[in-house]
Amino acid sequence: MPDPVWSQRRLLEQYFAQSIRTFPDDPIVISEGDSWFSFPVHANTIDHLDELVKHRISLLRLEESGDTLFRMTAGSQRSKLRHLLTIYDVDALLFSGGGNDAVGPELLDLFDIVPPGESWQDFIIQDAMERQFRLIADAYHSLAHLRDVYRPDCWIVTHGYDYVKPSGKPTTFWLWPIPLSVVAGPWVKSNLEARGILGASQAQVVGYLIDRLNETLAEVAAEHERFVAIDNRGLLKANEWSDELHPTRAGFKKIARSFLDVLQEELPDKF
Repeated sequence: MPDPVWSQRRLLEQYFAQSIRTFPDDPIVISEGDSWFSFPVHANTIDHLDELVKHRISLLRLEESGDTLFRMTAGSQRSKLRHLLTIYDVDALLFSGGGNDAVGPELLDLFDIVPPGESWQDFIIQDAMERQFRLIADAYHSLAHLRDVYRPDCWIVTHGYDYVKPSGKPTTFWLWPIPLSVVAGPWVKSNLEARGILGASQAQVVGYLIDRLNETLAEVAAEHERFVAIDNRGLLKANEWSDELHPTRAGFKKIARSFLDVLQEELPDKF
């Protein structure tokens, strides 16, 4: 019996190919990423982007909530992306990856337990921290190399996220047509607490990690042509967070706008 997920993705690619044939002047875009591109509770970045361009776009969506940068740039997912870049004249690859790799469970490996009253900065496992962000950089360099080989004119547009909020607030959504209520998260606060990082130090640690991620992406982008890393730090207001890791509907629209601004600047004839 066919895998329903595989069958659905196969159907989406068929729609994508048909859109390219029917609307040859529309930009051809692939989106790959994590829950900032596929948040199931309300409209997310790519949903809003599609609306902002009035659906005048041939768009293939590969993103999946909870996906990591390392999974997306290796193995079968890398092979799939290679295949798509080979057969389609893709104008832009939109990418959202690294958040789960920086402020997710991996942070448990980056800090020793911080005793009460001590500074968290003194308990960074420096070798592990440097290795983690080096791996993030290497994954993005690998993505750029894949693009360079198979579709060199394609733009890569990614982002470094805003400062997520370690509130401990999960999110709840419904799976249809079951229906089934699903609670996801929290993703950040519990891991910080497991390392003895409490109170105001939690926001400081998250700020440090998001800063490192944005700086890493900026360094990668500087080494590659047609590669833009959007810096959205400070973009979202306090009331524009749906839970500790994801923006509200209005917040996601701001993120989508930042992607569209780049696309309109770099591909003015398409957008």
